[in-house]
Amino acid sequence: MKTILVHGVREEFEVSRIAFGTGSALKGLEKEQFFALFDLFEAHGGTVIDTAPGYCGGKSEQYIGEWMQRKDNRKRIHISTKACHAFPGEPSRLTEKDMLEDLSLSLRQLQTDYIDILWLHNDDPSVPVQQIMDAVQAVVETGKVRAIGCSNWATDRIEQANGYAQRSGQTCFFANQIQMSLAQPSDAYRERYNVRSMDEESYRWYLEHGLSVFAFSAMAQGFFSIAASQGIAALPPETASYFSSIKNLIRLRRVQEYMEKHHVSATVPVLGYVMGNRLPAVAIMSTTKTGNLEEIMRAAEADFTEEDADTLFRVTEKEEMP
Repeated sequence: MKTILVHGVREEFEVSRIAFGTGSALKGLEKEQFFALFDLFEAHGGTVIDTAPGYCGGKSEQYIGEWMQRKDNRKRIHISTKACHAFPGEPSRLTEKDMLEDLSLSLRQLQTDYIDILWLHNDDPSVPVQQIMDAVQAVVETGKVRAIGCSNWATDRIEQANGYAQRSGQTCFFANQIQMSLAQPSDAYRERYNVRSMDEESYRWYLEHGLSVFAFSAMAQGFFSIAASQGIAALPPETASYFSSIKNLIRLRRVQEYMEKHHVSATVPVLGYVMGNRLPAVAIMSTTKTGNLEEIMRAAEADFTEEDADTLFRVTEKEEMP
C-alpha cells in the first residue's frame, strides 16, 4: 500500500494513502459487517480508519475499538478522529474544554490511550486563531495525540493558525480534511454539505505551503463510475447537478479514454488522481460492500503518475469553448 508521511507532534510516521471512512453511510450495518470491512481493509494494507465520536450514533468508534481489541492490532492501525464539531447555526466548540471532552470520549469509545490524528472539525472565523491554537497546545501536552489536523478550514485561516503556532513554538496543523476529487463540485454542493472543496487556487496554496490533504468524497458521489459505465442520464439528479460542469464532462471523456487504454474500471483513474497528484493526499473511501472495497483497494495499487493526474485534470479555455 502506498503511504504518505505525517508530520506529528513529536515524530513523523507513515500512513496508508487510503483511509476507510466510517460515517453515516455505514449506520445501517451490524457489528460483524463493520468487522468484515475492517478485516478486508487491513488485509490489503490499509492502516487509517477515519471516524468521529458521533458517527453512527457512537457505534463507529465503539466498533473500531472492539475490533482492535479482537485483532490485537492497535499498533498497526492509525485512528483518525475529530473534535469540536458544531452543526450550522450552533455555537462553535473550539475551546480547550470542548477539545479535551471530545478527546476523552473518543478514547473511551475506542478503548485506547492515544489518537493518531485528531482533527478540529470545522472552523469559526470569529474565534481568534491564537485562542484555538493555545487550546490545541493543551491537548498536545496530554501526550494522547500523535498529530493534529483541521477539517473544512479555509486556507487563509490555516495560514494564520500555523503562522501563530510557529512563532509561539507550538504544534501546527499538518493537513486539512476537505472534499477533493477529480471532479470539482458546484457551489451548490459546498453550500448543501457545508464543506470546503479543493479548487485550483487552493491547490496552488497547498503545494506552496506543503500541507497534506485528507480527501473525503474522493469519488465525487460516483459521478465518473456511473456516467462512464451507464451514461450521464443514469446519474442521480443531485449528483448530476453538482458535478456535470463542462470541465468535468471533459474529464469524464478522459477517464473513459484511460479506461479503454488500460482496460480498468473508472475507480483506477479517479482514485489515482487523488493518490497520484502533486499533493501528498489520502483518499477517504467508504462503502458498505466488501466487493466494492476489494475493488477500491486493488485500484489503489495501480501505477499512476503525476503526469497522468495532470492529463486527467487540466482543461484549457479552448477546450471549454462550445
